[in-house]
Amino acid sequence: MDDAWLSDAPVEAFEWSPTGAELCVRSSDGFRVITLGERPLETVREALGHGRLLAVGPHRGDWWTLRREDAGLVLRPALGAPAVRLPWTGSLEVDRAALSPDGRWMAGAIGPRLVVWPVQTAREPLEVSLAPDAPLEPELDAPLGVGCFAWSGNSRYLALQANNVLVQGVLVLDVVARRAVMTVG
Repeated sequence: MDDAWLSDAPVEAFEWSPTGAELCVRSSDGFRVITLGERPLETVREALGHGRLLAVGPHRGDWWTLRREDAGLVLRPALGAPAVRLPWTGSLEVDRAALSPDGRWMAGAIGPRLVVWPVQTAREPLEVSLAPDAPLEPELDAPLGVGCFAWSGNSRYLALQANNVLVQGVLVLDVVARRAVMTVG
């Protein structure tokens, strides 16, 4: 395999496919998928230009991508699939993203907000802000954002946690009903 593609851009993230047969390696310039076996084989390589690839992940035996393009945020639910433009007029600095198991929802962490887009409908995205209502004390003025989040297997619920001491516990959202259902912790 030719490793020159990764030499100019450091690895930002990597992820295994659910079967463990593929490894996806992401840099700021693009990504590559390597199928493992007796001899590793690079099966996909896609260079997108610096800062355009925001996230990539496995889904139903394929890989989805979330990209920053001139038209805004664009999701490709599978490699080679038609692009889906996600309605969004705010910041395009997505920290992390995850496609729901059924492929109907895309969740993305943007600063102190979690945004959930319906993929195949024109419905407005669901936004959850973790920013406090009042300004923080100077000694507590730490960056506030979404620490982690995970989809339920049925794609209806999304659990999220902030990465700040002022917002603690896990918040569970019902994305279909568009409301919080519980806080744990």
